[in-house]
Amino acid sequence: MLAMMLSLASIFIVTSEGAPTQRHEKCCISKYGHQPPSEIRATKQLKEAYESYTQTMPITGQNCSKEPLLVNSTPSDFTNSFTFPTCACCLERLIVLKHKVALAVKVLMNMANSNLSTNVIKPLEDWQIIKNDLRICTSKHRTQHSRHLKHWLRNFNKIKKTETPECLQKAVIPRLFQLRQEVICVAQDKKCGEKRSRLASPSMN
Repeated sequence: MLAMMLSLASIFIVTSEGAPTQRHEKCCISKYGHQPPSEIRATKQLKEAYESYTQTMPITGQNCSKEPLLVNSTPSDFTNSFTFPTCACCLERLIVLKHKVALAVKVLMNMANSNLSTNVIKPLEDWQIIKNDLRICTSKHRTQHSRHLKHWLRNFNKIKKTETPECLQKAVIPRLFQLRQEVICVAQDKKCGEKRSRLASPSMN
């Protein structure tokens, strides 16, 4: 079942000659404007299970970064706006969101064989689907990144690479609801306020 979920990001069809060809993929992030109840329940269960686990098995001897890996950005931070067939968003906001969602997927995948594996299955499936749609939405729009985005990516990737898996879990799992709220904000083409969501890199303030 887990193998099936991890294959969601690769969607292919086979041509009459037998060669794999990528299916025509249409972008629209607007379908994520609301969070389904099943998704809310699964995320809540994972968050509670993780909190319970860390209370009994606290992270010790870990020098986790004191800078939050996930903090919020605003639409004015990024440029290069463009219009999708059914929704309008800012390309660089989508790129930032794609990287943060990819990190969430990586963290959940690393937990798939842990004591929390049963709680991880549903959230991992949901985030895999979102990750794939964000990939579609950004892959066909090649543009020069702004200096601000390049700086954001450097800092985000640096922290991501230097943190341990346990520290990444600590940074991501308690903030999955906020990350999903940011997906909703982007889907609805709205500004995500600091009081509602804090999910970007430390240098984004």
